[in-house]
Amino acid sequence: MTITLDDVPYLIGVPIEGLAVHAEVHGKEDCVALLRIWLGVTKRNAKAAVCCGGVMFDWLWNTFHEVEDDATDDRVDNCVRAYLLYLLGTTLFVDKTGIRVNVSYLALLSDLTLVSTYAWGVGVLGFLYRQLGQASRCHVKGMGGYTTLLEVLVINYDLHMCCTLIACDIICHDIRTKNVDDDIYMETGTYRVIQNIEGTYKC
Repeated sequence: MTITLDDVPYLIGVPIEGLAVHAEVHGKEDCVALLRIWLGVTKRNAKAAVCCGGVMFDWLWNTFHEVEDDATDDRVDNCVRAYLLYLLGTTLFVDKTGIRVNVSYLALLSDLTLVSTYAWGVGVLGFLYRQLGQASRCHVKGMGGYTTLLEVLVINYDLHMCCTLIACDIICHDIRTKNVDDDIYMETGTYRVIQNIEGTYKC
């Protein structure tokens, strides 16, 4: 059992077709430049906020959680980008520390009209597999990535297997005891056969 690309939109509803989710920053100066351009903060504040290529969630919240009634369009756009960056860092691209998000994703949010056109599902799955590879090393004690995807996959897989095993058991029992007429069985199908046995098995 493994997660495939086709599973991603089915399980979490994000697209797997569109623009590539790819952005790189090289050093602290690039991070500072992104914060200044796309979040509208001063160079001093940007330098103070950047830590190990990322920014703290607390800093994003404290700086952008409130939008004034008379805010300019640029200020509103900056707050939207900050919120989306916060969202990416707390859901799809979770850092192992759990307290910061990589600034490089801000480059993908530069044009807000294009945000919905990215293949976020591809990025999520690639990031998760990279985190799984790193977490498998003996000296690693934590893991990042959208681990909810793993949980949802396991739950859906277990439910499917449970329903399949129950259905097979009921069908075999019906054949042995001849409680179900062959013609009726062909018409109703497995699901309705399960439903009709005193409502015990419903998948």
